[in-house]
Amino acid sequence: MAIKRSRSGSKVSSSFSSSSMTDLIFLLLVFFILATIFVNQTPLVKVLQVTLPTSDTNKESDNSSAAINILGESGNYHYVLNGEIECKTIDELRAALDELYVSTDTASKESKVMHVSLHCDRDNTTVQGFVDVATMIQDMNVKYREESQGTEDKYKLVLATKESE
Repeated sequence: MAIKRSRSGSKVSSSFSSSSMTDLIFLLLVFFILATIFVNQTPLVKVLQVTLPTSDTNKESDNSSAAINILGESGNYHYVLNGEIECKTIDELRAALDELYVSTDTASKESKVMHVSLHCDRDNTTVQGFVDVATMIQDMNVKYREESQGTEDKYKLVLATKESE
């Protein structure tokens, strides 16, 4: 942008051309719209699907839910299922969750879905601790879909965090 001087030579023009700024913003907008569309349609990107919690006070509570608490420090986690069953590894947690699924009325219901609430301590649980459990649930759902040759998931994951005080 060249600085324009008046005829007398002593005054500097204070005008600003914003047309190039408008072009830049338009290009950025197009880029982000296209990037969002391609990320949502690309099968190469592995996405964890998490069901966000909702509340309905008119519904009766059912037996088809489980709560997993991640306890301990980073790299040294243990898991508590429904406040009773303590598991030291992900494999133990997987087996305990399968046993719980079979023992509840979920297997006889039409939906056959168990909602799993994952409780993480905001200060002590790392993202990797959550991802380990979420990946386990996702793998169990993939295995269930392959065995049943259907499209329904066996488990729905809900993340619950405790607010820092």
